[in-house]
Amino acid sequence: MKMNLTADRVIFFEDGVLDSCCKFSPQQVLLKHIAGVYTTVLITPEGTVIDWVLHRNRLLRGIEILNKRPTGPFQSFLSSLETEGSSLSEFFSRQVVPAVKTALSAFYVEEQAAITQPPSQQQPLIVCPQPHHQQEPQSLVSEHLRDPRDGLSLASSSVLLSPAQHQGSQSPQHAMLMVCISPAATTAGRDARSADCSAASSDMPAKATSSPSVVSFSPTPGPGRVVLEGCTTGHDRVNQGGGGGGGRGVHGADLSKPCGQCSRYIHIAVYCKAAQPPLYGPDHGVQAAVMGRPRSLPGAKASSWVEERRQYEERKPPEASEVLLSDAGGRILEGLVTNFCVISITAPSATSTVASTTTCISTYTSTYTSIPTAAEVGSSSYTETSAEQTDGTGKGDGEEEVVLRVCGPQADAALPGVVQARVVEAANRLGLRVVPEPPLAGERHTWREAFISNCIKRIQPLSRVFCPPGNAWGADPWDYWLPYTAGKYTTALLRELELIQERTPWRDL
Repeated sequence: MKMNLTADRVIFFEDGVLDSCCKFSPQQVLLKHIAGVYTTVLITPEGTVIDWVLHRNRLLRGIEILNKRPTGPFQSFLSSLETEGSSLSEFFSRQVVPAVKTALSAFYVEEQAAITQPPSQQQPLIVCPQPHHQQEPQSLVSEHLRDPRDGLSLASSSVLLSPAQHQGSQSPQHAMLMVCISPAATTAGRDARSADCSAASSDMPAKATSSPSVVSFSPTPGPGRVVLEGCTTGHDRVNQGGGGGGGRGVHGADLSKPCGQCSRYIHIAVYCKAAQPPLYGPDHGVQAAVMGRPRSLPGAKASSWVEERRQYEERKPPEASEVLLSDAGGRILEGLVTNFCVISITAPSATSTVASTTTCISTYTSTYTSIPTAAEVGSSSYTETSAEQTDGTGKGDGEEEVVLRVCGPQADAALPGVVQARVVEAANRLGLRVVPEPPLAGERHTWREAFISNCIKRIQPLSRVFCPPGNAWGADPWDYWLPYTAGKYTTALLRELELIQERTPWRDL
């Protein structure tokens, strides 16, 4: 069953307090938990969480990476786990998962209650057809963004809007889930936060900012807030009855086991809101500007990045949807919130380089076999529909190769993305060679397709990549328009991505 979610619906759950009228943005939440790690997850209209296991692994790995800093912000927490004979995995199952389920239960159950109000209490609904290009049989949206398991298109043929929403806008059907884990603000934790923020700031050019870098939240329950007594952190008591003020305990908590002392050293924050992945197709390509320096801590999805990247967000050209980061050698590493991938032509290689990625979740045989050869891509006669059957390698004898080039984990220069790992896996299944090295700006003439990816955008094609004046390196400006937007290879990868990603109903996390 698909959920009809309102665009301004936000749930925030932190340290036993459930706020169903949260007015904070995800960035403000991260600024509060600036010493922590986080992950952002997409939830489908059917209420299934995409690649939950990979996000779990990202969070736990991020804790270990951040703790390698000289300040060791998570050391008290990890030491307490060791004292209790517990592990990060057990902590995640016993405390993080129940907190996530509590937030999602409020998000979906209360939303459904609002939808099922008596007609006299509801605004009348208007059936609003999608734009014409989504209804045509050849549309990439209708053809490619489809869940093969149940035949449900991810772009509905119509959406339900209230009169207030009926301005030609689409009502979001997906949801964004953000989970943040940060060290508690003990004396050691405050010192660690201050030192870590200073270390991050020292890697950036000096810049004045008019807004505070830490957001304060009132712990006192107000309108829309309910204090839940559940086994989420050491600040809460166990609600054996599951009822009382608010009527809910924490879903899935093991009440037979104490929370332990480790919870004194940790905060868990869960933020959920309606979201909508962007439309896909040749007419929906976006532009990216190469103008930033590498992040200070590429291995972990650190909350402090939201402050570090602010300088580039404020200077982003209006035509750009994303800012790309590069190093002194002209290697393009990643975007502020995305990974950057290029389909390019390269000389034949005696050995194929394939990046290591996630283990295959299930046995799968690709149904997409029409991969164009490099000769077809590079020739003037190549079109998006002229591809011939190949042996799956993307090349023929003596031909140049078509490769997927992306900054892999081996480079230790960009955040390894969950969707990026799936894209690499999809390329392997399609027989497309993967070069786990950052694309070079100086070789942009070899690029045929390019896209950015993250867990909400999935795969978003690029139409243009450019380096504007005033970039962080003082490099000469340049401009490159991709020959193909949402081309054959990008579309094949998106198809494969939709097939191999793992879906878990949120109640079964």
